[in-house]
Amino acid sequence: MNSPAVELWKKDVDLFVLARELTKEEIKHIAATTKARLEVFVHGHLCISYSGQCLISSLIGKRSGNRGLCASSCRKQYNGDQYLLSAKDLSLINSIPDLVDAGVSSLKIEGRMKPPEYVATTTRYYRQQIDTYNKKHYQPVSEKATNTLKLAFNRNFTAGFFDFFSRGFGNRQSNG
Repeated sequence: MNSPAVELWKKDVDLFVLARELTKEEIKHIAATTKARLEVFVHGHLCISYSGQCLISSLIGKRSGNRGLCASSCRKQYNGDQYLLSAKDLSLINSIPDLVDAGVSSLKIEGRMKPPEYVATTTRYYRQQIDTYNKKHYQPVSEKATNTLKLAFNRNFTAGFFDFFSRGFGNRQSNG
C-alpha cells in the first residue's frame, strides 16, 4: 500500500504486487522512493472489499476469496434481477503509458478461473499496447479492440482508483 511497507520487505521480496486502491500518483511515488520492482493489477474482476479482504464469499459460498477461490458472491443477483453489489471490471488498457512512466515492472491480468479465450484475448491486447508504446507508436485502444475485450467477459469497465483524483474527485493524503 505504501513506500514504508515496500522498504520494510525489500530485502526479502523482489516483486511487489500493489493494492488495487492506489492512484497513479501513489504508484509513481512508491516507484520513485523505493526503486523496487512493482506489479499492478490492470484488468479483471474488482472486489467490493478493500484489497480483497472479503468475507462474503466464505460466508455465502463457503470459499475464501482471499485464497483465490472467490465464489463471486458480490456478482450474484439480489432482490430479483438487481446486481446491487456488483463492481465493474477493471481495465487500464488505455493507461499503458501512465503505468510504464510510473515505473511499473509487471502487469497483473486476471486469469484464474477464466476461460483460455479470455486470457488469450486480454493478454494479446495488453501486449500490443505495451509493444506499440515501447516503439513510440502508441495509440489508445480501438473501439473494435474494446468491444472484443468486453465480449471476452465484462461487467462494463472502470479505471478504478488509478486516475480517481485526476478526474476531480478530491485529494487523498499519501501514506508515504
